[in-house]
Amino acid sequence: MSARCSEVDRRRRLESAGGTPACETAVIRGLNFLKAKQNEDGSWGQDFPPAMTGLALLAYLGHCETSASKDYGVTVSKATRYLERLGRKGDGYFWGESKGQNAAVYQNAIALYALAEVYTMSHDRSLAPILKEAVRNVLEAQGGQGGWFYRYEKGHIDSSITAWHIQALKAVYLTGLRIKGVDEGLNRGVAAMKGLSSYGDFRYQDGSNFSVSQNGRAGLGTLCLQFWKQGKSGEAQAGLNGIMQILNTVDYHGGQANLYGWYYNTLACYQAGGDYWKRWNGAFQKTIVTTQSADGSWPREGNGFSDVHAKRDAVFFRTALCTLMLESYYRYLPTTEGG
Repeated sequence: MSARCSEVDRRRRLESAGGTPACETAVIRGLNFLKAKQNEDGSWGQDFPPAMTGLALLAYLGHCETSASKDYGVTVSKATRYLERLGRKGDGYFWGESKGQNAAVYQNAIALYALAEVYTMSHDRSLAPILKEAVRNVLEAQGGQGGWFYRYEKGHIDSSITAWHIQALKAVYLTGLRIKGVDEGLNRGVAAMKGLSSYGDFRYQDGSNFSVSQNGRAGLGTLCLQFWKQGKSGEAQAGLNGIMQILNTVDYHGGQANLYGWYYNTLACYQAGGDYWKRWNGAFQKTIVTTQSADGSWPREGNGFSDVHAKRDAVFFRTALCTLMLESYYRYLPTTEGG
């Protein structure tokens, strides 16, 4: 993660991985838009503020913007304190008013992911107690099959929900806090994800049928395996091949536009490197960079996927995901380099 924090290293990684100055310009414009739209309490959005705040915070951290940042320090600090307050009030849960709703577990995992990265990059010891409590809650909610499900019910596995929890636990692992159960939780979560692998995709839920990888699950499943010791597995390889099957559908204004899926595909292909990254980068970069709005946000995509799922917070959802995609060149070290 340290490669994010040197402008020289960021530029070098951007150029060597096929990025352009326009990518970096778009990132800064996206961060400026989010800064201008932050709520007074440090959050973003109206319908899903814990998740939107987590995603926005990850976008700042992806560019190494911490509370010490000259341009965004206040923004990052306010967002961090918002999530910290939310977690303390919720006894280690970050879902706020959405408790009991389907969105709650997404919000909880995304917020934990962001707060763990804050800890790793800022060494803010005041966050340690709430992170430990939150991890205990997440591990307690893990089902017998190793995955996570809506409302933390333990009878089934949802691949999308499980993916956010795997990412959150990996971020916790990187904090160095050595919280008991994290490694085992990751082992079990990745095993559950491997169990959902199907013909180059990952099923929506256990027991559900195979569906095409445009829905983004090929990328999310593959990334989870890459993040935790299974990047060379047959399931991860099949997932990468599944992503390659949709290259000709990557059009922001097209009917199959899916920023959620593209976010995962971008991270997974960058982790894989080689021809996978070269081909995916050639497909996604131009359509993301050229569709950014004048104010730094991203507009409604072709099929309105973000409006359906993020409702009134869709513009923050889109902007955070697109910014994170364009930070892929330097956000994480690829597995091909030992990451």
